[in-house]
Amino acid sequence: MNLKQLVIAAGLLAFSGMLQAFDTDQQRIEHNLKIMDSGSVEQKEQMLERLQWSGLSDPLLFDRLEKDVLAAQEQKYFERDVLSVLAYEVRALGYSGNPKYQPTLQLMANKAENTKLKRHASKAKADLVQFQAIQNKLATVKITDTELPAEVVSYIKLLETNDAYAQRLAARAIFHEQRKDPALLEVTAAKLEGMYMDTRLDKTAQDSAAWMCKALKQANGYESLLQKVASETPHKKIRKYAS
Repeated sequence: MNLKQLVIAAGLLAFSGMLQAFDTDQQRIEHNLKIMDSGSVEQKEQMLERLQWSGLSDPLLFDRLEKDVLAAQEQKYFERDVLSVLAYEVRALGYSGNPKYQPTLQLMANKAENTKLKRHASKAKADLVQFQAIQNKLATVKITDTELPAEVVSYIKLLETNDAYAQRLAARAIFHEQRKDPALLEVTAAKLEGMYMDTRLDKTAQDSAAWMCKALKQANGYESLLQKVASETPHKKIRKYAS
């Protein structure tokens, strides 16, 4: 993990104490918009970073980010904090998985005066393709427990896609946000049990299982599973994090 990743991880852990439980995605979106309106630079960056595992794609939120990005398209110089938030907003448009933002990202990648924004737009274009595929898979997952918080539902749905990249996003969310929701941890454990002995796992799937181990290590009741994974898995990376 490089220095930037360590800083982000530390920030997310600090932010976990500020997390709130929401009943609906609409409430989540309204909360995020309030952060964009009146939050600190750190709160804005942390919220935008978390959008990668939020499962959200509603234009009500992302249109706001696009508006900020387009307003900055022809500027070359920004105050440091403003530029930092804008870069996160550009990248977050890719997390939406919504193809309506492709023209904006293409414009930024080609025409943005600021090289940092141009670079992040290029990355967001690639993200957009991957997250569009994830959104399509999320649409097929149905969760019947309507009593669960909206965030927990989103993370369970990511796990239930059986897409290794989406599962890694969920496992990272559980770890960084220190989620202890029983229903969420049970699904995580079940997915790990179905993966750790599979010799066909590619690099992304192995990384996903490793993050699941890290997430479960934060909770009580999964020690025996992690010990079993550590002693039996043929994958070095999974064994490392399970042990």
